[in-house]
Amino acid sequence: MFTRESSSDIAWVPALVCATLCVFFMRSGLLAFFFLAPLGFMAYGYNPVSAWLCALAAILGNGFCLALFSLQIAAMFPWWDCIYFTVLAILFTAMASPMAHWARIREAYRFVIVSGLGAVLFLLFMNIEASGFHEVISIQAELLRELTLTQAGTDVVQLSMLEQYLTPETLISLLDFVGLRGGALVSCFLIFLVSRQLSLVFTRLIRHKARGNLIHFHVDSQLIWVLSVSLLAALAGSFFTFIPLEITGWNLLVACALLYLAQGAGIFFHFFMTLRALPLFLRIAAYVLIVFLILSPGVNMLVLAALLLLGIAENWVPFRALNLSGPSSTPEK
Repeated sequence: MFTRESSSDIAWVPALVCATLCVFFMRSGLLAFFFLAPLGFMAYGYNPVSAWLCALAAILGNGFCLALFSLQIAAMFPWWDCIYFTVLAILFTAMASPMAHWARIREAYRFVIVSGLGAVLFLLFMNIEASGFHEVISIQAELLRELTLTQAGTDVVQLSMLEQYLTPETLISLLDFVGLRGGALVSCFLIFLVSRQLSLVFTRLIRHKARGNLIHFHVDSQLIWVLSVSLLAALAGSFFTFIPLEITGWNLLVACALLYLAQGAGIFFHFFMTLRALPLFLRIAAYVLIVFLILSPGVNMLVLAALLLLGIAENWVPFRALNLSGPSSTPEK
């Protein structure tokens, strides 16, 4: 499973420190979205044994905290919280620090696979009312409804329509509908992506280890056929009201779109590297413009759509000089 070199020097102290940070982030509330980043730092900055030691310590530490404070946080349903933490920690560590034959799969594809497994877990909890997860979602939906009604203003007609149609049950049904058709996959993908990018940044700063980036990333050319078939499956399932085919088609379509989005981002960064020849103030202005476009509601969707189309177009237009016979173009170790 592990080579002798990877298991000979276990980073005990960093593993325990990062495990503590994982548990702290998860229990902090505001920082819970980033609880996987310390695991990524161990996976990319140290050997696989140290990474899995950190994951095990984090899982045990999280379970201990839930058992210790279960009386105070009984409303948070510790049992599903513990399962969710455990599964995501294992999936993320397996993606970033793979073992045996799993390591032969390109990281981009491992990324999509583990995101899909995380989405299955999310949907499972969503559809089991006894899990308590459903009740937490209901509370969040009610808060969102109240916030929307508060911001609606004094328009009586608008308020009446919102009160009639914007109910927690409607929001949960919409979340369930979208989640089954790729929404859950995108959510888990974003959690893993943010954690991975943060961990890579800290790996470069602290461990001085540079990892691959998206500049040379490309997907297999055969993926365009999977994209086409999944689109047809989604449309056919919707037209003939065959829900299993529709859900399968949409999830495959979203998975392919995420990979092509990454390829489009690689093309963009490839061309953006040419900005090094520009004066410093123009490069800074370009960085500011990129951040503004990404953070602007509505505009960012256009940017993502453009990157997606750019990634798909590279199947026919060689935007980059890809060296297929050279080193791996994926961000592998």
